[in-house]
Amino acid sequence: MPSILVYELKKDHESVLALFEKLRSANIDSKETQAWILSIKTILLSHLRKEDTQLYPVLKKAAEKDDNLKQTLHMFAQDMDSVAKTALEFVEKYSKGGEKFSFARDLGKITVAIKTRISKEENILYNKFDQIAA
Repeated sequence: MPSILVYELKKDHESVLALFEKLRSANIDSKETQAWILSIKTILLSHLRKEDTQLYPVLKKAAEKDDNLKQTLHMFAQDMDSVAKTALEFVEKYSKGGEKFSFARDLGKITVAIKTRISKEENILYNKFDQIAA
């Protein structure tokens, strides 16, 4: 059974993915779509804060005695820098509207990046956290 933290983090993932799904058929110039994009930013920033303050300190402590975990955390940190930067650039670019073709293209790219990151977090990091925190 997942910890409360992992449960909350997975709920964040569900919320973000639901918003990205709504964007697939949205009109980029509508106020509602722009609000959804800003909601993604809010959820992602809150999610990252939870990970930084509650998840990673536990994993980093365990990594002091586990070289495999240390390497895994390093890989995740590098990947997160890239994904977070791409997501925030997407939000900044489209939170006030934009060109439909580039929006669709960029939405596809960021959705794949986010889904890939979520899968890795849920299948690797969160499982490891629950093992350590149990």
